[in-house]
Amino acid sequence: MIKYNIEIKYLLNGTEETRNMYYKSVNVLNDEQQEEVIQDFINNLKNFYGIDTILETHIWEHGKDKEKINLNKLKNYKALAYANPIAQLGKVKEEYQELLNEVEIKNDDFRYVKNRDNFVAEALDLVTATINLLLLCKVTDLDFNKHIEKLNAYRNGKYKK
Repeated sequence: MIKYNIEIKYLLNGTEETRNMYYKSVNVLNDEQQEEVIQDFINNLKNFYGIDTILETHIWEHGKDKEKINLNKLKNYKALAYANPIAQLGKVKEEYQELLNEVEIKNDDFRYVKNRDNFVAEALDLVTATINLLLLCKVTDLDFNKHIEKLNAYRNGKYKK
């Protein structure tokens, strides 16, 4: 039996709250199965408590580290963004070019990453610049949820590994 810890942070009547739960499985859960378990807990919380907004979710195997990559932390760096979306789009383009500079390209084909640490740093710079662009464009929960729905629709298509 494998025990999973689940933490869900949410807004209830404008107040941030956290609920911690456990889930037991006979097998190790893959990412898709973990997401299904979290969604089941979220649905139960919404039905039982009438939760307004989900802020964060985490699921991890008991005895292991909770933290996975939390992209929400990048929202704290909006101050690094340019004044308007067009200027920030230029920053995204610049960061993309810097990322490409870390890859050996031959005949328009990616060959290998020159330096992993530099590649990762430039990729994260690109993600940060892109998140700042989205924030400047005032991306909404509705926009994000539409994107998640699109990804879910693609799950068995072009994004499936």
